[in-house]
Amino acid sequence: MGSAHLEVGRSLDRAGKSAEALNEFARAIQLSPADAQSYLARADAYMRKGERGRAIADFTQAIYFDPKLTAAYNNRGSAYLTSSEWDAAIADFTKSLAIDPAQYAAYYNRAQAFAAKHQPERARADYSRAVQLNPDVATRPIP
Repeated sequence: MGSAHLEVGRSLDRAGKSAEALNEFARAIQLSPADAQSYLARADAYMRKGERGRAIADFTQAIYFDPKLTAAYNNRGSAYLTSSEWDAAIADFTKSLAIDPAQYAAYYNRAQAFAAKHQPERARADYSRAVQLNPDVATRPIP
């Protein structure tokens, strides 16, 4: 039932109309309160607005409704990363990788968290794995 609002919200979000998109995502959640994708989309929109607390709450809801939704773990980990919550970020990236070990972005992001925690060996190992999975990562700065 909420899928139409989810799609409209995604279109509005791509068009840079974040307030309208957030309203559509809220309506999608109201109509389908257990839809992990709606929480994920709203969380991503909150992240783009810099509202990390709200984003983390919605990523957590998405995970609750779909514990195998790797994007929710990875994106929540990124929110923790931008908040300097290294251990929480590492835990989310690790969980995401346990579900799908072929995610180069989760390795790259976890490398950044390890680097921030002054664990260069672990950072290099994750960065190397990210490059193996996606050679384009090599053009990004080394954490």
